Amino acid sequence: MAITTTITEKKRLIGDRWWVQGQSVISAGTNTGDVATGLGTVLWFSIHCKSTVQEGISVMEDFPLMSGDVTIHGETNDMTYNWWAIGYK
Repeated sequence: MAITTTITEKKRLIGDRWWVQGQSVISAGTNTGDVATGLGTVLWFSIHCKSTVQEGISVMEDFPLMSGDVTIHGETNDMTYNWWAIGYK
């Protein structure tokens, strides 16, 4: 699994709940990887393909997720995805 994740924005919502936005690139001929959200617990997660041709993407987790790494699986290899997560640090 070769995945590179960049967190582009992180904001405190209410109390100790955080909203995180980022971008992940799956490369090296793979289509599955773990998105490192920077959160300790993920309550909600949304992802979409950045390409002009929309490719299917599946989130392979149940929420709440007691880990900050969300496993995703795409239809094709070597894609860039934007994502958003809400949870606790």
